[in-house]
Amino acid sequence: MVKRLHLKLRLGLAALLLAWGGGTTAQDALVDELVVGRSLDQAIRALEGELSRNPFDPVTLNNLAVRQADAGNYSEALALLERAHRLAPTHLMIESNLRDLRDWNQGRLPAEPATRRVTRDFDQRWPDVPPLWPAPQR
Repeated sequence: MVKRLHLKLRLGLAALLLAWGGGTTAQDALVDELVVGRSLDQAIRALEGELSRNPFDPVTLNNLAVRQADAGNYSEALALLERAHRLAPTHLMIESNLRDLRDWNQGRLPAEPATRRVTRDFDQRWPDVPPLWPAPQR
């Protein structure tokens, strides 16, 4: 059974800015303009453009990560979410998205055996010294 990945897109900077002491409906309108009603590629390009203007915006990083995950770029999404989490470690949505993506990604990895058997033929002699090393003095 394939577990589907669901990350949350933060449509609005106002909640984060209000928590930090600012925010207007203009920021909400900007995010709506960047993401809502656009194709996936257009939204990614718009969010990347916004991120180039302010590379330290954790909400934009989160939104771009969600769109990258939607596009199947999971490693890029993970890197973006980790960066967003470093910038805003107490932001619940970013933390939730990062945890969800890590858990989902872990579930996709093939299961490794609990133990690995390592054997070595001890009767075999050591390999000859490579020619780049000096010959042993006797």
